[in-house]
Amino acid sequence: LGVQVRLSDTKTDFGSILDIEKKTTVHPWTWNETDFIAVGNRRNVITMVAEIDGKVVGYLMYSLHRDEINIQKLAVHPDFQGQGVGTQLVKDLHRKLSSQRWQKIVVLVGVNDIKTAKFFSGREFDVEGTVETPDSMDPKAFYMNYVIPELRKPKKVAVDAIKQSSGTVREISPQELDDLADKLFNGESNDH
Repeated sequence: LGVQVRLSDTKTDFGSILDIEKKTTVHPWTWNETDFIAVGNRRNVITMVAEIDGKVVGYLMYSLHRDEINIQKLAVHPDFQGQGVGTQLVKDLHRKLSSQRWQKIVVLVGVNDIKTAKFFSGREFDVEGTVETPDSMDPKAFYMNYVIPELRKPKKVAVDAIKQSSGTVREISPQELDDLADKLFNGESNDH
């Protein structure tokens, strides 16, 4: 299965991206083509698409910031999930990082979206904590990031989802976090 990743042409790819969005999201965008093109034309927003045999089967929208890249949306058509399409999109994004410019990739994943959290965890994204979100369906999200290997530091992670009986956050080691992730994500699919 040959996955090709390229920059999106927002005008010609809109229909395919919207179709993928509708098939993969409980609450898909309510954007029309004009809204989508306006967002896609922002200087710091980039959309990549993944194709198989010339058909758009996935997309990744991200925004560039001072020293990080923020994933806004990653979706793969249901017929192509589990075939490495999402992984290829993320790998292509990894190549944009450098110690001189963008040093990490950040993504927010709803705490109830275990499948997506496991997907990113399996691609070297670490859960750094949780944050409040404006999403009424999932008001908390895991703050996950991938840091380029040469800038990774040994770390202790404070996660508000891991609380002692006193209700205070305690620091946990990366191994404890991995063990917790294994418990949370037990048996879920590891790819989009």
